[in-house]
Amino acid sequence: MPWPVELAMPSSFEYMYIQAHETGIPWHNSSKFSIFINLASINTISLVVTPETTVHDIREALGHRGHSRCQEHGNVYLLGVRQPLQSSSTMKQLKVQALSHFIIAPRILGGVPSLAETNGWEQCAENPDGSLKDAADIDFGTDPGANDNPAGPSTRQPRGKDKRMHEAILMEQETEGSPKPRKRKSGRRQGTKSNGKQKAGTVSDPDDHVYLESETETEIDSDGNAEITLEELADGLPSRTIPEGTARGRKKHPKRKKQRTNNEEPSSAIPEVVASSSSKEISQKSPKKQRNPIWHFFQQVPAPSSRVIQEEGDKHYRCGHGESTKVLRVSKAMKYSTNGLTTHLKDFVPDMYRFWSILYSRKSAPSAEEIEVAEGRKVFSDRPELLKYLDSITSSVERQQTLQEAFRHAADSKLGNWDQAKFEKLLIEWLVSCDQPFQEVERAEFRALLDYVHYRSTPLNIPSADTVHRRIMKKGQDMEKELLEFFKVRFRP
Repeated sequence: MPWPVELAMPSSFEYMYIQAHETGIPWHNSSKFSIFINLASINTISLVVTPETTVHDIREALGHRGHSRCQEHGNVYLLGVRQPLQSSSTMKQLKVQALSHFIIAPRILGGVPSLAETNGWEQCAENPDGSLKDAADIDFGTDPGANDNPAGPSTRQPRGKDKRMHEAILMEQETEGSPKPRKRKSGRRQGTKSNGKQKAGTVSDPDDHVYLESETETEIDSDGNAEITLEELADGLPSRTIPEGTARGRKKHPKRKKQRTNNEEPSSAIPEVVASSSSKEISQKSPKKQRNPIWHFFQQVPAPSSRVIQEEGDKHYRCGHGESTKVLRVSKAMKYSTNGLTTHLKDFVPDMYRFWSILYSRKSAPSAEEIEVAEGRKVFSDRPELLKYLDSITSSVERQQTLQEAFRHAADSKLGNWDQAKFEKLLIEWLVSCDQPFQEVERAEFRALLDYVHYRSTPLNIPSADTVHRRIMKKGQDMEKELLEFFKVRFRP
């Protein structure tokens, strides 16, 4: 039976060239082409295959070449493909082209048996019935050729960069005794005690000897490589700078205590001052809410029992005029808005609503008689008398407004007619000529100056910075157009 895989000649390129020359078909379009097989060794084998050749045929061809292990064992891989190839796959299915490379990784049979097979505990974590053992009952075993004492974690500590320096410092501390800060602190305390007991300059005091010894020890320590912290240096400065016999240290402590007590007293008094000031502010702000004359037409009453939901801070009022006994609520959530009271007065008592409108339009506070009428203490006999009273109040208000308009007109007539456009034009020209910024017109000092020199009854209307900016830009555009027209006329050919 002929093999579908033809064995390659010594030179596959020569064979393909001769075959293409004899048949007249280009070798790259021929039905047969060459591939290369890379084995585990360095050798590379070339085979001539067809598109219908399978991976199994390649294995059998390798067996005829003397590579029986590659035929029986090992996976076949195509260069660039990670997964092993199936035996039934053809070259056409794998899209193999001429001069493609295949790789065969043969398995090594035999070898040394594993330790688990030797000792018979390859399933050391399972019981005979197939269940898992506890971790404490698992016997992992040891290698027979290994040491009886298995190597555990090393007790040797890692050697750091500054280990030698650290060892040198420890040796110095062992030779010198106890740590330095304790000696220094004890020397300071004993030195201060000796200063209080005897006069300065006495050396016979044993406390002074202790202090001197501690001082010499600190000098010896400073010559070494031991580090001294900033706190230790700060503690040692008074003992070196302040002479013996002086009592500066004693005087500082009482002063600090006095300062602390003084500081604590104002802190306790500050909340009282703030509370008092806040109460004053509240007391000053609360009358401002009563400036609206609508409060004179209503009386504050307790909340009705029918109202189930009551919020803290809400107030209830009943109108003192008319037949309606409706209780109105002014809630804190609505910031004590009086719109409900005004609407009730307008719907149920129109005459009193007119009276409230007259009082509300005034800038001055209502008189005592007007307050009595608003609260209902002064009652008119009939409605015509009430309307007559309202007409008199209205005429007085109108006369007052007419009089103010007359004075204003007289003052304006003396000064002449005011031209707002001319004022803004002069203002813009001043800004441009003096190279002033647009925001100059919004400065408080500049506006105060213009208000002072403005003697008219109406307030001065000063344009904002944005308005000035637009006017100046428009003026620049107009000037540009004028220049263009000028040059067109001047230099016309």
